[in-house]
Amino acid sequence: MLRVTLLAMFLLGFSAVAADRSGEYVGTYTSSEGDAAGKLRIVIQKDGDTGWSCKVFFTPGDEEIATKPGSCSVDNDKITTEFDADHGDASFHATLKGTAVDEKSFEGTYATAAGGEAGDHGKWKVSRR
Repeated sequence: MLRVTLLAMFLLGFSAVAADRSGEYVGTYTSSEGDAAGKLRIVIQKDGDTGWSCKVFFTPGDEEIATKPGSCSVDNDKITTEFDADHGDASFHATLKGTAVDEKSFEGTYATAAGGEAGDHGKWKVSRR
Protein backbone atom coordinates (compact mmCIF):
# COMPACT_ATOMS: atom_id res chain seq x y z
CA MET A 1 0.00 0.00 0.00
CA LEU A 2 2.84 2.38 0.83
CA ARG A 3 4.42 1.68 -2.56
CA VAL A 4 1.16 2.53 -4.37
CA THR A 5 0.75 5.73 -2.33
CA LEU A 6 4.33 6.83 -3.07
CA LEU A 7 3.92 6.06 -6.76
CA ALA A 8 0.66 8.04 -6.90
CA MET A 9 2.29 11.01 -5.13
CA PHE A 10 5.21 10.90 -7.55
CA LEU A 11 2.96 10.77 -10.62
CA LEU A 12 0.73 13.58 -9.36
CA GLY A 13 3.75 15.72 -8.59
CA PHE A 14 5.30 15.00 -11.98
CA SER A 15 2.15 15.82 -13.92
CA ALA A 16 1.71 19.08 -12.00
CA VAL A 17 5.24 20.13 -12.87
CA ALA A 18 5.04 18.94 -16.46
CA ALA A 19 1.71 20.69 -17.04
CA ASP A 20 2.84 24.13 -15.87
CA ARG A 21 3.28 26.01 -19.14
CA SER A 22 2.52 29.43 -17.64
CA GLY A 23 4.85 32.21 -18.70
CA GLU A 24 5.86 34.60 -21.42
CA TYR A 25 7.14 33.10 -24.66
CA VAL A 26 8.87 34.97 -27.47
CA GLY A 27 9.86 33.91 -30.96
CA THR A 28 8.99 34.26 -34.62
CA TYR A 29 6.40 33.38 -37.25
CA THR A 30 6.85 32.86 -40.99
CA SER A 31 4.15 32.41 -43.62
CA SER A 32 4.22 29.37 -45.86
CA GLU A 33 4.44 31.68 -48.87
CA GLY A 34 7.44 33.46 -47.38
CA ASP A 35 5.78 36.85 -47.81
CA ALA A 36 5.05 37.51 -44.11
CA ALA A 37 7.30 37.10 -41.10
CA GLY A 38 7.86 38.76 -37.78
CA LYS A 39 8.10 38.45 -34.03
CA LEU A 40 5.57 36.58 -31.91
CA ARG A 41 4.91 36.86 -28.17
CA ILE A 42 2.49 34.66 -26.24
CA VAL A 43 1.63 35.09 -22.56
CA ILE A 44 0.11 31.91 -21.12
CA GLN A 45 -1.59 32.06 -17.72
CA LYS A 46 -3.43 29.52 -15.63
CA ASP A 47 -7.03 30.74 -15.36
CA GLY A 48 -8.56 29.12 -12.29
CA ASP A 49 -8.41 25.39 -11.66
CA THR A 50 -9.32 24.16 -15.11
CA GLY A 51 -8.70 26.83 -17.72
CA TRP A 52 -5.99 28.81 -19.43
CA SER A 53 -5.74 32.25 -20.97
CA CYS A 54 -3.46 33.19 -23.83
CA LYS A 55 -2.58 36.71 -24.89
CA VAL A 56 -0.97 36.86 -28.32
CA PHE A 57 1.07 39.76 -29.72
CA PHE A 58 2.73 39.88 -33.12
CA THR A 59 5.16 42.32 -34.69
CA PRO A 60 5.10 42.30 -38.49
CA GLY A 61 7.41 45.32 -38.64
CA ASP A 62 8.42 47.72 -35.90
CA GLU A 63 5.11 47.95 -34.02
CA GLU A 64 3.81 45.19 -31.71
CA ILE A 65 0.11 44.48 -32.25
CA ALA A 66 -2.05 43.22 -29.40
CA THR A 67 -4.80 40.79 -30.33
CA LYS A 68 -8.26 40.21 -28.86
CA PRO A 69 -8.00 36.90 -26.98
CA GLY A 70 -10.39 34.09 -27.77
CA SER A 71 -10.11 30.48 -26.72
CA CYS A 72 -6.98 28.96 -25.17
CA SER A 73 -6.27 25.33 -24.48
CA VAL A 74 -3.05 24.01 -22.94
CA ASP A 75 -2.89 20.25 -22.50
CA ASN A 76 0.55 19.43 -21.08
CA ASP A 77 2.55 19.47 -24.34
CA LYS A 78 -0.08 20.88 -26.73
CA ILE A 79 -1.42 24.42 -27.12
CA THR A 80 -4.24 25.79 -29.23
CA THR A 81 -5.31 29.42 -29.11
CA GLU A 82 -7.62 31.55 -31.21
CA PHE A 83 -7.77 35.32 -31.41
CA ASP A 84 -8.97 38.26 -33.48
CA ALA A 85 -6.72 41.09 -34.63
CA ASP A 86 -6.72 44.31 -36.58
CA HIS A 87 -3.76 45.17 -38.76
CA GLY A 88 -3.99 48.31 -40.82
CA ASP A 89 -7.42 48.35 -42.42
CA ALA A 90 -7.81 44.57 -42.18
CA SER A 91 -9.40 42.47 -39.44
CA PHE A 92 -8.82 38.75 -39.20
CA HIS A 93 -9.28 35.66 -37.05
CA ALA A 94 -6.31 33.39 -36.35
CA THR A 95 -5.67 29.97 -34.85
CA LEU A 96 -2.30 28.85 -33.51
CA LYS A 97 -1.68 25.17 -32.80
CA GLY A 98 1.56 23.91 -31.34
CA THR A 99 3.46 21.23 -29.51
CA ALA A 100 6.10 21.56 -26.82
CA VAL A 101 9.61 20.98 -28.08
CA ASP A 102 10.93 20.84 -24.53
CA GLU A 103 10.04 22.33 -21.12
CA LYS A 104 10.62 25.90 -22.37
CA SER A 105 9.47 26.09 -25.98
CA PHE A 106 6.64 25.43 -28.42
CA GLU A 107 6.45 25.30 -32.19
CA GLY A 108 3.54 24.83 -34.51
CA THR A 109 1.37 26.18 -37.30
CA TYR A 110 -1.02 29.08 -37.70
CA ALA A 111 -3.86 29.94 -40.03
CA THR A 112 -5.79 33.16 -40.51
CA ALA A 113 -9.17 33.92 -42.03
CA ALA A 114 -10.87 37.18 -42.95
CA GLY A 115 -14.47 37.62 -44.03
CA GLY A 116 -15.02 33.86 -43.97
CA GLU A 117 -12.20 33.21 -46.44
CA ALA A 118 -8.88 31.53 -45.73
CA GLY A 119 -5.96 33.89 -45.41
CA ASP A 120 -2.33 33.43 -44.45
CA HIS A 121 -0.88 30.28 -42.91
CA GLY A 122 2.56 29.25 -41.79
CA LYS A 123 4.80 28.17 -38.92
CA TRP A 124 5.80 29.68 -35.58
CA LYS A 125 8.13 28.91 -32.70
CA VAL A 126 8.56 30.49 -29.27
CA SER A 127 10.70 29.99 -26.16
CA ARG A 128 9.98 30.96 -22.57
CA ARG A 129 11.69 34.14 -21.40
